[in-house]
Amino acid sequence: MSVQIAGAPAGSISRADFNKLATANRAAWLDEYYAYYGKFELDEVARVVTHNIICSLLPYETATALRRDVSIDGDTLLLLTPPRDDGGKTTFNRLAWKKAT
Repeated sequence: MSVQIAGAPAGSISRADFNKLATANRAAWLDEYYAYYGKFELDEVARVVTHNIICSLLPYETATALRRDVSIDGDTLLLLTPPRDDGGKTTFNRLAWKKAT
């Protein structure tokens, strides 16, 4: 499996303009992108999918396992990350995919 999440607006900066950006400004654009790939295991009874990461954009995630609660609601697949402490605030990610018709 492969995960790629991009938050920057598509096509809002040209390649030439991107290449002219200062390093700090270029890093701000790249901060909007996240990716990893590997294999997954599905535990249907526990309703958990585990992503066994082979390589990640974030080096500390390489060779780790990320667990996600998984459910299907009609034509929508939902993944929910475990809660985590983010500077004293509890946060999580919810990812939803709707089946194309």
